[in-house]
Amino acid sequence: MRSERGTIQRLSADFSTRETICTGIRFSCALAFNRAGDLFASEQEGATWLPNGNPLDELLHIERGKHYGFPPRHPKHLPDVIDAPAVIEYGPQHQSTVGMVFNEGVNGGPFFGPAHWEGDAIMCGESRGKIWRTKLAKTPLGYVAQNHLIACFGLLVVDACITPQGDLLVACHSGPPDWGTGPAGVGRIFKISYQRRDVAQPVTAWASAPDEFRVAFDRPLDPAEWSTAKSKVRIEAGRFVSAGDRYETVRPGYQVVRDQMATPRRWVDLLGLSLSNDLRTLVLRVPRQTEPVGYAITLPVPETWRGQGGLPQKPEMDLAVMLNGLQAELAAEKQRVVLPHPSLAVSRELTRGSSEHTAFLEAAAAPAAALTLRGSVDASNPFVPAVQPGSKLDWDTTKDAFSNAIFAVRRDDGQRVELEKEAAAGRLQPLSPVTLQTTELAANGLYLSHDKLRHVLSPQRVFVPWASEICEAAKSSDPARPRDDVKGHWLTGRRLFFGEAGCAACHTIRGEGLAFGPDLSNLIHRDRDSVLHDLLQPSATINPDQSGSLITLKDGTSMSGIIVAAAAGQAITLALPGGVHLDIEREKIVSMEPLKTSLMPADFGQKLSAIQREDLLTFLLVSPLDPTVITRLEPPAPAPRSRAELAASLPAPPTAEARAQWPPLRILLSAGDKDHGVDEHDYPVWLQRWSKLLALADGVTLTTCMGFPTAAQLAAADVTVFYSRNQGWNADAAALLDTYQKRGGGLVYLHFAIEGGKDVQPLAERAGLAFSFSAFRHGAMDLVFAEPSHPITRGFSKLSFIDESYWKLHGDPQRLAVLATSEEDKEPRPQLWTLERDGGRVFGCIPGHYLWTFDDPLYRLLVLRGVCWAARQDDVERLSELATVGARIAP
Repeated sequence: MRSERGTIQRLSADFSTRETICTGIRFSCALAFNRAGDLFASEQEGATWLPNGNPLDELLHIERGKHYGFPPRHPKHLPDVIDAPAVIEYGPQHQSTVGMVFNEGVNGGPFFGPAHWEGDAIMCGESRGKIWRTKLAKTPLGYVAQNHLIACFGLLVVDACITPQGDLLVACHSGPPDWGTGPAGVGRIFKISYQRRDVAQPVTAWASAPDEFRVAFDRPLDPAEWSTAKSKVRIEAGRFVSAGDRYETVRPGYQVVRDQMATPRRWVDLLGLSLSNDLRTLVLRVPRQTEPVGYAITLPVPETWRGQGGLPQKPEMDLAVMLNGLQAELAAEKQRVVLPHPSLAVSRELTRGSSEHTAFLEAAAAPAAALTLRGSVDASNPFVPAVQPGSKLDWDTTKDAFSNAIFAVRRDDGQRVELEKEAAAGRLQPLSPVTLQTTELAANGLYLSHDKLRHVLSPQRVFVPWASEICEAAKSSDPARPRDDVKGHWLTGRRLFFGEAGCAACHTIRGEGLAFGPDLSNLIHRDRDSVLHDLLQPSATINPDQSGSLITLKDGTSMSGIIVAAAAGQAITLALPGGVHLDIEREKIVSMEPLKTSLMPADFGQKLSAIQREDLLTFLLVSPLDPTVITRLEPPAPAPRSRAELAASLPAPPTAEARAQWPPLRILLSAGDKDHGVDEHDYPVWLQRWSKLLALADGVTLTTCMGFPTAAQLAAADVTVFYSRNQGWNADAAALLDTYQKRGGGLVYLHFAIEGGKDVQPLAERAGLAFSFSAFRHGAMDLVFAEPSHPITRGFSKLSFIDESYWKLHGDPQRLAVLATSEEDKEPRPQLWTLERDGGRVFGCIPGHYLWTFDDPLYRLLVLRGVCWAARQDDVERLSELATVGARIAP
């Protein structure tokens, strides 16, 4: 510790004396004082050949008497050393932070960039050609920082300074990293001038909800400039992902860097883009993101923002987002936002220029305001430096109590904040909700402590409540995943959407509705709170593609809508709810003004009861069934049914009065083991899918079985639907059906369920027709309906399928009411029929060979009607609403 190596020395003015200010410095390339008179140093990462070398580049706040981790504490060689943590680390490994300057004007002159950049540290990352803007905020326990990328170079960035004119002068070196080509290399100096001060600048970006990122700008955005931006936005995620990675034309040649680039990365779908009510914040809707990794957002730069002259620039801007921050709520004001830090003073500095945070922090500053913070904390020992990846030390850190200490989280008054799960595994420790008077949050807010050690809680150690160390990327994008955040009735919510609530007059969802406002199909990826917020406060965010206009005419009338066509000097076309388009001659128009509010009624959500809101949310957020994925190529799947074809056949939804008359309906589904090839006779898939489908219906109790039902299962059913090869059929099963039919039980047989085997005649007696070594054919088949007035086939005259037909079946067709036939061997052969026997009803349906047939909405309609008819329901349309749910329908 008495050596002057790895120290920062203070020399007297006459160079006669010197003083060691601090130790543990590995390679500091720049020293600079900020406006508060505090000294900072850039610190390059530790040597790759030393296992205990600090592996990340750092920004250090230099304080007298501290040790900065190189070499770090060692139980034998440096047992009493406490390694001071960096203010912020620059990752991933091997950025080579070298030159640094504080963004302050020369001799009182202008600084570089917009107002919210003033005073930030400008840091050069030599090895990958990057320049960052590091914003600093001071607490009583030390500085915290937040990093932003501002430039990328194809050269090695060595140093930078602010010119007297307020430009940023950057010195670069040629050649590969780390040290270029030495004295023989060609150096270059670039001057970066900040032009177009009228153009908006991004202030900060953050994860505002599990399914939402936000980017705040320092002034309002023009919705027209962002109306087509959605297709140009890209979001990449991964452990080593950061903003501007694609510009790295040079990278250090270390194995760890190659390992970083080989670590999996993924693209995050952008489901929607909108603007906040004040047009200052861009809202990006994404599938649920819970993995605490790096998210790199690339936004397009509008054409009107681009400057003239100088070197050509990519028309894009890059921002980095992590799941850092604490969710803060002011219950009295019903305001919620994600703050980067528990200290209000720090959050104010780190979000300077964000209107959303400014409004929240002003409300939080009220004397009686109570703030609740939620999230997780990395409470591991901040005084233990990281080590080189994969390295082995000469001592066992797992047996060292200090190295493995978990710090307590405390408030400024010293009171300990409890963890929600004391034994939570992993780095992130969920905090119990912390409610504080905002006056308590003016200093550190929260901090880490252990014995006599106290340390500031950095923004990089706090995480939003939904952050999870268990990767949910794959399952989060699955729209069919079970949800526990909605408890309503899906089918009732669907009726609301297409009926009483009137949503379908303006919105499409899953291919249905009218395209006036945004398509809502992607809401299944969003969380409940954000969708509910949109229902209750529709003007909070405005989709620039659907931003409205107020048109005032010379006769004094006015109307609001979306201008969809406006040719110069000609009429404009105004889109209105309900699919109406109105042409208005320009000479009749006094003014056209952009609306600052949504076209959706402000009181829409309040007009719904709490139960209705829950039902509607359930419909919006849950896709209970999607069309089956078909993999077979021969024969090819038929084209999906068109909406026009369905409109001619599907009945109107049942009225509330009709639904009130429905008695309880007990349905038993009987399936068996798969017995054919790909996408054929897949009884288990049918059982799974139709269980989900029928469970949506009102007043239905559903049970299932594999194999032939037991007596108890039949006794508990009003109607039984068979789809299998009818394994278990024998004389005992026939006796069970006799008892079942005599008490009025209904039977539905689909496709190969009429297989009778050696007991084919007893099955034909009870089912109407039965298969045993009968004729069959795969391919196109046309059903011709013989009974268009029958409740099951009402409205049908002819229907085409690609499926399998049967004929030469066992049984007497004269006993049956044949509903539909197909031509086989030049004769009409029964394919759909009904039979009434001993008080019980039977519906038989031959089509059903391929999985795609069960996703045909018109086939479903026939089967669902058949189920109701066999169950002796007065209303055979009782289940008809389910015909289109998850069905194959042309867009």
